[in-house]
Amino acid sequence: MTATEPKKAVTRSVAIALQIICIVLAVSLAATVAYSIFTINHKNDVINELNDTFNLRKYTVWINNETVSQNAGNYTSWKFTSDVSAAGYLQITTKSTTNNTYLEVILNASVPVGYEANNEYYYNPIGVFYHYRYDTRINLPSWKTVNVFPVLPWTSSWGEGIVEIRVGNTNTIDKATETVLVTYYY
Repeated sequence: MTATEPKKAVTRSVAIALQIICIVLAVSLAATVAYSIFTINHKNDVINELNDTFNLRKYTVWINNETVSQNAGNYTSWKFTSDVSAAGYLQITTKSTTNNTYLEVILNASVPVGYEANNEYYYNPIGVFYHYRYDTRINLPSWKTVNVFPVLPWTSSWGEGIVEIRVGNTNTIDKATETVLVTYYY
């Protein structure tokens, strides 16, 4: 007679334990995949935002087609003192009722002077600042014009930075009316 060995069977409790382990592993895998997708999407959003900044596709409208009038020899002025976090440019679109109109952009800002050590940039601890200013004035025709002016970054913690935009009337007798659109691209 040949003896047959009894078949080894998995007990019910071992089978349940294996099913629970498989479910936990499947849920863990799904959570890991979901987290990875979220992380990749977030990094893509950050990359797109940085690309938009690098390519100057981000913008803020500072003056939205505002119409102003001046008596002879006067001007209208707007001042902006908010932080400018990135270098960019102002695109200023104007239309005037006279050829005797000017556009003036004045920029005053301070940037801390620092130094580089061990591939890190450190600001000078004694508070030395480089102050920069430009004042550009151009005469405008009566038709619609678009002009561009550079803007350097500054933050209010470095001291006050101001961009002032003036639109003026150089007529000696007549009034002038201008429409102004100012967009800061960064």
